[in-house]
Amino acid sequence: MLLHAEDLNLRQVLDSTLPLVAVQASEKRLLLLDETTTSRLPLVRADELRLRQVLLNLLTNAVKFTPQGSVTLRARQESESGKSAADVSSARVRLEIEDTGIGIPPEKRELAFSKFVQIDQSPARNQGGAGLGLAISRRLVELMGGNIGLTVGSSGQGTLVWFTLPVSAASPAAPAGKLSPMQ
Repeated sequence: MLLHAEDLNLRQVLDSTLPLVAVQASEKRLLLLDETTTSRLPLVRADELRLRQVLLNLLTNAVKFTPQGSVTLRARQESESGKSAADVSSARVRLEIEDTGIGIPPEKRELAFSKFVQIDQSPARNQGGAGLGLAISRRLVELMGGNIGLTVGSSGQGTLVWFTLPVSAASPAAPAGKLSPMQ
């Protein structure tokens, strides 16, 4: 698969993607929280169409597997260990999607990124899907130079899926950690 990597305004990509998921969240009476709205997001180097595909997949999965509560989007800038935050060549943006849903048992987390795998195989399972979304998302994120993973949510329940993207060399350097508030 060939990607068209370009410098992207992450804020614009998020602003055009989140409304598509907001409808589904609203129908389920879930809170869709965007904690990136007051952050100054750097330019990222990615394929816009594929980035949107990853975001939509991860956000819609979070909504699908959350019967009540919330889905939260966060972002922060990181750099490789041992390198300064001003070194844009090693800087990454980490996007996190955390839900208060059913969660994934620790022993099945790595399986979640395998093709055609559905974690809940019980007869009571009521979510559709072919089990390809996370596998495709992993491949796309890796093709764009990032990493992807998942853990238990910060509250000890639900799921936190994260992925990283390289910061564009054209982006002004920002300190690692929480992205700076807009002025």
